[in-house]
Amino acid sequence: MGTWGLGNFESDNAEEYLDTVMKRLVDEIKSHLSPEKLNEEDFLEAYGEIIVIPAIDILASLQEQYRSYGYIDRVMVNDWKREYLQAYDREDGMYSEEHTRERRAIIEATFERLRQSTYSENEKE
Repeated sequence: MGTWGLGNFESDNAEEYLDTVMKRLVDEIKSHLSPEKLNEEDFLEAYGEIIVIPAIDILASLQEQYRSYGYIDRVMVNDWKREYLQAYDREDGMYSEEHTRERRAIIEATFERLRQSTYSENEKE
């Protein structure tokens, strides 16, 4: 189809590049939410807070702007959120209760942004 508009991602090649970037983020999230990594004692410090949540936030921002990556659905995001928060809730009290509660709310909001920007199963093409 080539180019169909003037926007930055309104051409086959640019859209393909965006899909590649987003797929890389999804693959990284999936990799770091593997059972092996989730069960590591230092999951949050090693992967969660420095890779998983930032990747979720970036992905949510791209989805909100472009809504182009059709492989992410709300079921997947809900699973990621559940898995991540289970690991987060196992944290051994490194931070105050107030910090933990406020940080958890931010994490939940980040997942919710991604969930809201994705499609439900019946909305997929």
